[in-house]
Amino acid sequence: MPSKFAWNNFNPPHRQSVYERASERLGVDLREEEDTVETAESEGAACADHDYATPPTPGSDNSDAIRITSSIVIFGKFRKDLEKLVALAESILVVLYRNSAPEVVIPDI
Repeated sequence: MPSKFAWNNFNPPHRQSVYERASERLGVDLREEEDTVETAESEGAACADHDYATPPTPGSDNSDAIRITSSIVIFGKFRKDLEKLVALAESILVVLYRNSAPEVVIPDI
């Protein structure tokens, strides 16, 4: 893309950085001094890298396992209660059907 013209003395266009444009508008220098590595280390910044090959500690998943097993127990109780309710509803329907149509014989379940 052509960028050198007679009106800019055949020089590439100069665009100010974001900090320069904002500093002119606000009248304040927005660029903060960057800390050197030595300054960061002396202030106690964490400079250690993460070791991705290290497996998690053995007890870290223990709380999840406890929560899952307790959920399984609760689910089993709900399933038994639901089976009882379904059996009760079926027996009520059988009784109602027998009372409404006495001529039909329903085999015992």
